[in-house]
Amino acid sequence: MDVSLLLSCLLAAVGSDDDENFPTTWRMEKGLRVADRRALAPDVHRMDDGTYRMYYTVTGEGVGSAKSADGLDWTVEKGYRIRGLRHSASYVRGAIGFDLGHPWLVRLPDKRWRMYLQASTGIDTPLRIVSAISRDGFDFEMEPGIRIDIGASSGPPAISFAGHGRAWRQGDGSWTMVFSGNLWRDMHPSDIMLATSRDGLAWKIVDTCLYDDGHDPTVLRLTDGRLAIVFAHLRDSLQVGFSIDGLKWSAARKIEIFGTDGKAIEEIHGDVALMRRPDAGLRLMSNDPRGIASFIP
Repeated sequence: MDVSLLLSCLLAAVGSDDDENFPTTWRMEKGLRVADRRALAPDVHRMDDGTYRMYYTVTGEGVGSAKSADGLDWTVEKGYRIRGLRHSASYVRGAIGFDLGHPWLVRLPDKRWRMYLQASTGIDTPLRIVSAISRDGFDFEMEPGIRIDIGASSGPPAISFAGHGRAWRQGDGSWTMVFSGNLWRDMHPSDIMLATSRDGLAWKIVDTCLYDDGHDPTVLRLTDGRLAIVFAHLRDSLQVGFSIDGLKWSAARKIEIFGTDGKAIEEIHGDVALMRRPDAGLRLMSNDPRGIASFIP
């Protein structure tokens, strides 16, 4: 190959936001991963025994889970990993945690699991972010305090909504989170915000509009070490962006998704999750009116 042509190709590859390791065209797989109309907002993790566990919202109840050997066929586990306070006989009206859901988890250095959740104080009330802790990834207990609060006195910056997101540990031991949020008195669709923390408990918002009109992000580390974020843009599309350090992110570009019939899917149901299959390929989970569906490249 001509040296000048080779150099131009290398420069183009280094300067591109595209990632050849991340597909931008996806096809729905047949069937459902969880066939329950109440199930939504999945988050998938590889457990110590090599199996997968999916955590998800069971509407009006709390967080349920399912296990799988391959990420395709799932068995729903009994009970709830954590349950909303609306079902507690001692519930006090207006207490945080009336409903709990949209879980996303991190593995702590001591091998415990922390589950972040969005919490309400009643039906159709604004959300904030709380957390629960577990030693085995199955039985969780709520942690005291609020991870990201809302209201005129929250922050700075003051926000009116904080919900579904993802968190990960940085190389220096600190934590970073992306989540759906609105600034105080902002009545527009949510944006994706970014926060940092030294301990995973006390968080500081450092970017209030990482992606405009974005919501319900998922994050995956790619084989080249970079991070990929996939999120819903309004109800129009899924989009993907990339980052080297988890703090500065590329501009987003659209992901094309198709049904089992090969036709493009125009209405996005959101709450996506990414997982690596046993063969190292990717699988994308998403809400479906019938439960939780999945897509493969």
